[in-house]
Amino acid sequence: MAFIRFFTYSNLLISFGAALQVYWYSQLLGEKESLLVAVFVFWATLFTYSWHRYVKRNEPQVTPRITWGNKHPHWQTFFIIASFFGVGLSLLNFTTSFIALASFLGFLTFIYIGWPQKKSLSARQFGWLKISLIAVCWATTIIYLPQLVANHAFEYHHLWWAERFLFIFLITLPFDIRDMLMDDEQVKTIPKIVGIKTTKRLGISIAFTLILLQFLPQSETSYSNILLYAIAGYMLLKSDPKKQKDLFYSFGIDGLLILDILLREMEKSLF
Repeated sequence: MAFIRFFTYSNLLISFGAALQVYWYSQLLGEKESLLVAVFVFWATLFTYSWHRYVKRNEPQVTPRITWGNKHPHWQTFFIIASFFGVGLSLLNFTTSFIALASFLGFLTFIYIGWPQKKSLSARQFGWLKISLIAVCWATTIIYLPQLVANHAFEYHHLWWAERFLFIFLITLPFDIRDMLMDDEQVKTIPKIVGIKTTKRLGISIAFTLILLQFLPQSETSYSNILLYAIAGYMLLKSDPKKQKDLFYSFGIDGLLILDILLREMEKSLF
């Protein structure tokens, strides 16, 4: 359990999940530099989330993740410094257009995070903007960053982007439900605006939409995707700010990014 907490709260889990997502889609595009793109995304994700935890370290709400970070400040500092240099060194492998898009995504990310000041303004205070920014950044990182280093464009990458956007949107909703009792009044997330029941209805409609997308003529029906979206929808229904432990969200839901790739590899080997 101690290792799971370390792997999760150090942000290594979410970083590996992001890297695996990018690596998988890079491979579909036939990229020879798939590993380089995945390594960059790993470091960028680790820096982003480590910085986010640093910004939130003095906030009044006490969560298991913040408590872990405050008990292990040396690890937090180490990952911020290591990932900062990792990002810089990784960027040396890419073109100006790649760096420009990556920098723009970084700018959007810091709009969401804000700065380590008590009254810092961030996108977290503006309802739908927060979750939309998260989904846009993730979907663009996974789909369009690999496009910039691929040898050829892929015919259906816009549909892929929409699918990743909806998936990230879906798995972010449980975190908003978890945080609604702890967020201050300035933070206006979807559950705080429309309520938990309506948020879950929205999420289930997204899950059904994602499943239906698998049967479009432009798509290759993926049973692993259908299973993944069903699991994500079920976990959303089970989300409860009073009943579920933090690892249900931080490990279980974030872990869906890795489970996604494992299911795809299983389907690939079986069929």
